Amino acid sequence: MLTIAPVRNQIFGPVLAVTTFTTIDEAIALANDSVYGLAASVYTDNLRNAIKLSREIRAGIVTVNCFGEGDA
Repeated sequence: MLTIAPVRNQIFGPVLAVTTFTTIDEAIALANDSVYGLAASVYTDNLRNAIKLSREIRAGIVTVNCFGEGDA
């Protein structure tokens, strides 16, 4: 049996946290299982998933197929 622990620690630095999910709803639940919710990034080639994720993830900003470092 595989158990995925929630990712709840905020780390400042060049760190990439990766976790797996099976459904879009599970991905949303994992993303929303945090008290921080400062920013989120979604990478997908499916426009329907991008819209659903960007609407349902509770974060100050949700970017799609990019990162929120301002205009380059």
